[in-house]
Amino acid sequence: MKTSTIDSLITARTLYDEATGLVASGDRHMCSAGLVMLQDALEIVVLAILVERGVDEQKALESKGFDELLGELKIVGINVPKSGTLKALNKQRVITKHYGQLAEPATVQTYAEAAELAIDSIVSQVLGKDFREILLTDLMDGGEAREFLTQAATLIDEEHFFDGLIAIRKAIFVEIEHEYAINKWANTDAN
Repeated sequence: MKTSTIDSLITARTLYDEATGLVASGDRHMCSAGLVMLQDALEIVVLAILVERGVDEQKALESKGFDELLGELKIVGINVPKSGTLKALNKQRVITKHYGQLAEPATVQTYAEAAELAIDSIVSQVLGKDFREILLTDLMDGGEAREFLTQAATLIDEEHFFDGLIAIRKAIFVEIEHEYAINKWANTDAN
């Protein structure tokens, strides 16, 4: 996986997580703000996947609109579920962002469900991972520290925060601090 893909997907997930909180509020203003963030997250995911597939090396993606980017996914053989709903989401984002019109919470919730399905499907098809499984640890070489950090992420997702912190601490130790451990001097001759 390309570094730029990981960076983009983590940025997208941050936006997505914030957006879902706003969408869940049921407030028209918060839902409208969530809609804008949700579409931005979706567009970043689409761009990241196209970059991962190397489409950016053949075509100028920055000049394409959202509908065209979805079309590029289809051209490279990536199925995009709910693409019609995603195009409507983009149109609603334009109305909300550029004309200041509020979106209805129930409509935004429908868009959020379609975006979640599409993101999960797109990422899974190309990377073989769930959107939530993309972590900065993917940038690390394999090894014990990476295993501890992956374990920590799982524990934190399961709200086992203390155990997650212990796993993080273990990763720091095996990656950095093991060279400074003094335990090997515990049973030495005083002379």
